[in-house]
Amino acid sequence: MDSQCSDIPLLAQITRLQFQLMHQFLSDVGLYPGQFFVLQILSDHPEELSQKEIGAMLMIKPSSVNQIIVNLEKASFITRSHDTKDRRVMRVAITEKGEDILKQGKKKYDLIQNKTREGISSDDLTGFDRIASMMIANLKDMQ
Repeated sequence: MDSQCSDIPLLAQITRLQFQLMHQFLSDVGLYPGQFFVLQILSDHPEELSQKEIGAMLMIKPSSVNQIIVNLEKASFITRSHDTKDRRVMRVAITEKGEDILKQGKKKYDLIQNKTREGISSDDLTGFDRIASMMIANLKDMQ
């Protein structure tokens, strides 16, 4: 029996399935999907980022970012320090331990991404990326 629900848009179904697999696979290394993406952003940005910048990149609320940051700091995957120009702002950086756990998480993430793209031509993937980018831009225009 097919468990696909025709009432739910295909993009939502893809996203949901990927999230469920990310949760399942990343739990093996002790991470949650949100934590993985915060570590990924911090690893990709050598300069320290503010929690506000991280939230904007992930398109999530500051309170959600804060909870993720608190848990990552408890696990010693990140450090927080006051901004030198504005002490009210906390700057966040990934630690070596965070980089190590991120490497483990990337292996799991790559498995999911490779499976998602399996059997799809590079031309089709390029077209999908172009269309998805246009959809994102359209939706951002509504914000």
